[in-house]
Amino acid sequence: MTEPAKTLHRSCSSDHQFLFCKSETRSRESTADTRMPDLAEPLSHAFPEMMAGTTFLEKAMHHVEGMERFNALVIRIDGGNGGDDAVFVDEAIKVSHVVQRECKEKEGVWGWLGMDLFGSVFPARNDGRGIETADGIIRRVREEDAGSVTIGIARYPTIDFPKNRVLDNARKALDHATFFGPGSRVCFDAVSMNISGDQLYQSGDIKGAIEEFKKALELDPLDVNIHNSLGVCYGVLKENEKAAAAFSRAADLDPDEAMAVYNRGLICLAMEAEADNALVHFLKAEEIDNEIFEVQFQIGKLYLDGGDPEKGLGYLEKAARLQPDAGIVHRYTGDGHAAMGDSALALSAYKKAVKLNPNDPDALSAMGFLMSEVGENPEISTTFCRHSIEIAPDNGLFRHRLGRLYLKQGKLETALHEFHAAQELGHPSLAEIEKISAQMDPETDKKKFNVMP
Repeated sequence: MTEPAKTLHRSCSSDHQFLFCKSETRSRESTADTRMPDLAEPLSHAFPEMMAGTTFLEKAMHHVEGMERFNALVIRIDGGNGGDDAVFVDEAIKVSHVVQRECKEKEGVWGWLGMDLFGSVFPARNDGRGIETADGIIRRVREEDAGSVTIGIARYPTIDFPKNRVLDNARKALDHATFFGPGSRVCFDAVSMNISGDQLYQSGDIKGAIEEFKKALELDPLDVNIHNSLGVCYGVLKENEKAAAAFSRAADLDPDEAMAVYNRGLICLAMEAEADNALVHFLKAEEIDNEIFEVQFQIGKLYLDGGDPEKGLGYLEKAARLQPDAGIVHRYTGDGHAAMGDSALALSAYKKAVKLNPNDPDALSAMGFLMSEVGENPEISTTFCRHSIEIAPDNGLFRHRLGRLYLKQGKLETALHEFHAAQELGHPSLAEIEKISAQMDPETDKKKFNVMP
């Protein structure tokens, strides 16, 4: 198969903390909101017998009904997303003439699919016929001074796709071809399906994306990115066993692929029986590529959670250098410095976290409490801690910290209220409750907090 020499670029992105390769291609629906002239009238006037929309699709399927092999093209006018209306209409008519002549020569049928798209189907007499036809259309469009077109090509048979899916596959190939720029053409393949799966994933149709990725693997079972993307989908759906299998397969196919190794670590965290193996995978991913923010962050967080803040801080600080605008890493850096007893560095990190994310309740609570501990304005400290509870009212630790601030200010009843709330939410605050209760009038305490005598 002759394809453009340029390799499809895929950028590393993260979602739900998983790493995946996002295809940087134009969505096939992206022109839907772009103003362009309606071609229905000028095309029907120039081609009275032209079929369009559903009529064309039905005619196309009837045309290939008895064919064992055929090709399908979906053709887009490259100038169709803006510019002079009259020029666009003129180009569309010229392109239509070219497609009509090609289909007549190849014993095919053609039609208008709407917007700036045309479709065609024709018999396949040799393996290269679809590419040859696409190249011929691209060349003739240029010779007719009709701008340029981009073409997606699909063949029947391809694995177990039915005939009525071939034009849709050609459209997916067109999305694939879009990356290579105007005047390109691409044959439908596993990458085309992967791009389609990416688009479904981004739109929130996770189950639809899974089906696309499964089909893509039928076309190319050795594609590491597709296995990884499939694992991400299963991970988002919390189908952890399936996700683990997909990530493990991707890592087996390419041991130097950090994404799949890292994602396997995330699944370990989600599977209680394998949680202890998460750090092993993260460290292996770090050996492969030590410039990935998520990898550095997760390692640092695990060391911190495991009681080794000194080691954790090294990774968290590198994560902060890699992605300085990530508020969460500054919050955990603050936790690390606090665990090491360095209040000044901890407070500085918490302030960065809150500046980047003013609604991070963990950072707000920790910062407010620490500000009080180092003697800063008690009213400001209390304001931050109260704000954390407004955001996360069911967090017992935040309630307990606020109670400590009120207790420090001598506001016993208000402090007791927060300690009772913290205790009910599961944070141990009984010692504080008993201490305050001993200082208060027993009858007042019973009445205020409905304590039975």
